[in-house]
Amino acid sequence: MTNEHALKVAAEINARADAISALQPGDGVSVSLWSDWEAYTIVSRTETRMTLQEDKATRDPAWKPEWVAGGFAGHCTNQRSQKWLYERDPTGPILQISLRKYTHEGTERRVWKRAGVGRHELGGAVTPGRSKFHDYNF
Repeated sequence: MTNEHALKVAAEINARADAISALQPGDGVSVSLWSDWEAYTIVSRTETRMTLQEDKATRDPAWKPEWVAGGFAGHCTNQRSQKWLYERDPTGPILQISLRKYTHEGTERRVWKRAGVGRHELGGAVTPGRSKFHDYNF
């Protein structure tokens, strides 16, 4: 990877981390569970850790999965257009995320990940905003 490309990648990664770092309690984030994503509300935070609570996500009745035969049982052809309705769930499961800082290819990078998940492990990635996704094809 060229130095210019490494700087561009680092800037993109850090911009996402900075967007999450700017969030406050009551704001929403999404956390990956491999190919699925769940929506959460920030309930408390410090500079490097946040406590999240899972929101209630209900599939929008206007969106219906479309199935074709194939695979083990079928294949959902429109799963990328899923729509969900979100509401705060004060009894939802609690989750911790933490800010990780590391150097790669001479650039400092920052990522928010689910606590207990290594920064290079799949799953546990965090993005700003509520966005549930169910992988119907997994």
